[in-house]
Amino acid sequence: MAFLKKKISAHDLGNVIYSNIRHEVMSEDSPLFHANLIEKLEENADRLPPIYILELLIGSLFGAMLYIETKYKYPKYVLIIDSMKEAFLVV
Repeated sequence: MAFLKKKISAHDLGNVIYSNIRHEVMSEDSPLFHANLIEKLEENADRLPPIYILELLIGSLFGAMLYIETKYKYPKYVLIIDSMKEAFLVV
């Protein structure tokens, strides 16, 4: 991954991944924008629980964690995932 070639630490990489996913879910011009996804699912947003945006964010983070576990070896992927969790809990 290009981040690691630029000497970005695993901790910083986890923060970048979390920030990017959060931005994509909240940004109106993003394919991951929560309202666009609800529209594509043809779901009425009023029928969804109030925390559906948070559920979408957690689901996206889970997918990212699964990918990271397959892409990196043991100590590196644990550091990246821990920093993603930390960034999620801080915000």
